[in-house]
Amino acid sequence: MPASSTPSLESGDFFADVTFSDLSIESADLSGKEFERCTFRRCKLPESRWVRSRLEDCVFEGCDLLRMVPEKLALRSVTFKDTRLMGVDWSGLGTMPDVQFEQCDLRYSSFLKLNLRKTRFVGCSAREANFIDVDLAESDFTGTDMPGCTMQGCVLTKTNFARSTNLIFDPKANQVKGTRVGVETAVALAQALGMVVDGYQTP
Repeated sequence: MPASSTPSLESGDFFADVTFSDLSIESADLSGKEFERCTFRRCKLPESRWVRSRLEDCVFEGCDLLRMVPEKLALRSVTFKDTRLMGVDWSGLGTMPDVQFEQCDLRYSSFLKLNLRKTRFVGCSAREANFIDVDLAESDFTGTDMPGCTMQGCVLTKTNFARSTNLIFDPKANQVKGTRVGVETAVALAQALGMVVDGYQTP
């Protein structure tokens, strides 16, 4: 669809098969809107509100969604790629979100009491993000940097942290059956529990 015929993001309520490119709207109120098969490219929508909106089969590429408000936002087959999502509180998402994160900035974000089974957090920056009482079973954190993350009360069954970096969490405070971690994380966990790993030298 040509840019000249792209409907107004703020005035419409339902959008299907629309590509939004290079928009710049601060604190946009996008509450109650529905998007199907839409693509957002290089859009700057910091502190935008998405209360009770619905996104289905949508992709965000290279966008700035700093401190967006996704309260009751329904996510169905949504992918965020190379998108700034710093400081977002995802805890109020709609039920059973289906979402993927690739090369995103998730620093200082909060995930509380969510079902995020099989979610991809690949190649992201997640410094000091909070994961509390989240079901992350079979999720993939390959290539994600996680210094200072809080992970408590989470289901980490078969979760893949094998190639994540700077991760440490209390295995006693989470369900860790079949959790995959790399050597450095395994050593850090052992050291945090007061053990000495014989023959291992900190890189």
